[in-house]
Amino acid sequence: MVQVLFVSEFDDPTAWRSELARHNAPIELVVWPGDVDVPAVDVSAVEIALAYKPPSGLLRSLPRLRAVLSLAAGLDHLDGDRGPNPGVPVVPLRDPDFARIMAEYVLTCVMRHHREFHRFTDAQARREWRFRPPLPASQRTVGILGLGPLGQGAAALLAAVGFKVLGWSRSHKAVPGTTVFNGPTGLLEIAKMSEVLVCLLPLTSETSGILDRRLFGLMPPGASLVNVGRGRHLVEVDLLEALDTGHLSGATLDVMATEPPEPAHPFWTHPGILLTPHVAAFPRPETAALVIAETIERIIGSSGVITAPRDHNRRLRHGR
Repeated sequence: MVQVLFVSEFDDPTAWRSELARHNAPIELVVWPGDVDVPAVDVSAVEIALAYKPPSGLLRSLPRLRAVLSLAAGLDHLDGDRGPNPGVPVVPLRDPDFARIMAEYVLTCVMRHHREFHRFTDAQARREWRFRPPLPASQRTVGILGLGPLGQGAAALLAAVGFKVLGWSRSHKAVPGTTVFNGPTGLLEIAKMSEVLVCLLPLTSETSGILDRRLFGLMPPGASLVNVGRGRHLVEVDLLEALDTGHLSGATLDVMATEPPEPAHPFWTHPGILLTPHVAAFPRPETAALVIAETIERIIGSSGVITAPRDHNRRLRHGR
């Protein structure tokens, strides 16, 4: 029986314990800093950590740690002192339900901008009953930056609703129902046509700051932004400028460079911005526990070393 440390203030350890047991995972799950079953965690016995945003230094204090299983698709929550010692592999979560959850969130945000709810909110504040005829989805162009599994899932759902969907990726991909652009020139072209632009890119040195003044300036007047990639994709001052000048009509941001933002951050009170607390896609024990259990079994059944460990600082995936 392998001791697995569960550490996350955002997830329910009881639900994870129940689902892992249902899949016969050969583990003893203990919860940091303690739970009703194990009042104090014996760090010397922990071999695997199941973690999301662990306290700084915790994973590095586990002398027998063989692997860290992320409770998120992204790995930036394990940057720096939050991560394990060098040589300990970090495995991103592969929840088969991620794509559906993300697609639902993206559709919700796109519909909010498409049906111009910001105008109704403004009118309500002024006690004005102002009718605006809705535009058919077929006459609205939505651009998606990033055509990985999550981007493709969002594109499929948007296309099914009737939107004209464009997509952009670094290399060419064929995506049914989506007109695909690639490369630097393609990025400029998709920006020029996107009335709603959705960022679902991974964070790399090339995509950091990609949502900037130049890109916003190319977008059609009155366009809007949805960022569900990473906070560092966005140049925040450039978004504020685009909103304040009226070139962009609104933005929905599920991710921030610093989460949560400082109380004085202008995004909290800006009328053109809706913030959601990094909820676009999140792991569900009911669907992800089987993947976790199978991963643990592979680790236990091996020599204790996962081949080709991932460099979790090299490429960050979206999703929670």
